[in-house]
Amino acid sequence: MGTEAKLGFDTQNAIPSIVYIDGFTATDVSRENSGWEVEIDSVSGITREKDGSVKGIKRIKRYVGPQCNGYLMDLAKDNPQLAEQYLKAVEAFWNNKESK
Repeated sequence: MGTEAKLGFDTQNAIPSIVYIDGFTATDVSRENSGWEVEIDSVSGITREKDGSVKGIKRIKRYVGPQCNGYLMDLAKDNPQLAEQYLKAVEAFWNNKESK
């Protein structure tokens, strides 16, 4: 939390980068079907006390959903019925997530 300025090179896009942040940042190394939900106090925002503690974050929720990868392909070859059940479970997971 604070003010930060960076000059660098964005290796993902192969371009120079300039970053200026005045606020709260977080770094996450995530995978597909995952994300964060953060609820911040709408009146006071995020603040930092003299002792360094952060105030104003009301709720943080991290979710990680199911993935479809090479293991599923192997399963589909070995046991197509079980792979189909897995995909139905994935669909049910996302339908339930979207309804909340």
